[in-house]
Amino acid sequence: VLEDCGGQPTPLMQDGAEIQRLIAERHGIQRGRLGWSEKTLTRECQILAEEVERALRNRLGEAGGRIDEAITVIRRQLDEATKVGIQALQRARATEGPA
Repeated sequence: VLEDCGGQPTPLMQDGAEIQRLIAERHGIQRGRLGWSEKTLTRECQILAEEVERALRNRLGEAGGRIDEAITVIRRQLDEATKVGIQALQRARATEGPA
């Protein structure tokens, strides 16, 4: 998609970003209800990023040198999801009040 659109946002990319945001928010809210901390949620997201990268490299090898570009895009998306999740976790805890 990135190649086809010359790096410009497309409706498909915007829809995907909105779906990712919704999932990240729900994930953060859930983790907040479970009593997780921001640090724990951040670590979970780091592990996910590491595993996704490992799986891609194992499956695709170097893919003509493009694998690093793909991983950079995916890491950016996961970083954004982490931020959204942490904000949602914090809102969930603030709404619930002290345990």
